[in-house]
Amino acid sequence: CAICCGDISDCKYSLCHDCIADLPWLSNQCQQCGVSLPDNHLCANCQKRPPPFHCCLSAFAYDAPIDQIITRFKNNPQTTEIVQLAALSAQRITEEYERRQMEYPSIVIPLPLHWKKLTYRSFNQSQIIARLLTSDIQRLTQKTLNLRTDIAVRTVHGQAQHLLDRRKRLQGIRQAFNLRPQTAADIHQQTIAIVDDVVTTGASASALARTLLEAGAHRVDVWCIARTSWNKNPR
Repeated sequence: CAICCGDISDCKYSLCHDCIADLPWLSNQCQQCGVSLPDNHLCANCQKRPPPFHCCLSAFAYDAPIDQIITRFKNNPQTTEIVQLAALSAQRITEEYERRQMEYPSIVIPLPLHWKKLTYRSFNQSQIIARLLTSDIQRLTQKTLNLRTDIAVRTVHGQAQHLLDRRKRLQGIRQAFNLRPQTAADIHQQTIAIVDDVVTTGASASALARTLLEAGAHRVDVWCIARTSWNKNPR
């Protein structure tokens, strides 16, 4: 096991059953933005000013060891634990769709990186997670999900989000995404899932969701590995 160095039952994975049980699972969440709550209701922010996306679904809080794994993953796309975390997240996401009796998305869009950051990092971690989640959810549900990396483009390369407070994050990201004109017909009246590694304020997901809805999408959901509040500063 990558955490405790104990035995694992499946060579495809890297975490043992005991360490999986000890992960910071999210139990109660806001039914829209997904932030941790004492119960499964709407948080005060969503009651006052709900985000444009329909719901944010994740399995874990951004606490140890999830935070260390995701930090390593941002620098190393071969971080093996991500495969297992994506499989566990896919199980939680499908459970939520069944529990809420929601329509599954037909299109999955990883949150795009600006080309400068992509050049520096050489990979988009959200695209890797989106590919894993799409495959796992299709296997679990027999639904057809179309992973698309050609629809959305990030046009604003601002200051790193973890260096900003909540207000500046929300302000700086509003016009950050554009859609390629030739893909407009593909998203018309479609239910879409945006995929990211961690959702903090939801600013990036909200900006892309708003862009998709304005272009004619029917509904936008958000999927992520971990959900946290703005002051946790995921990097």
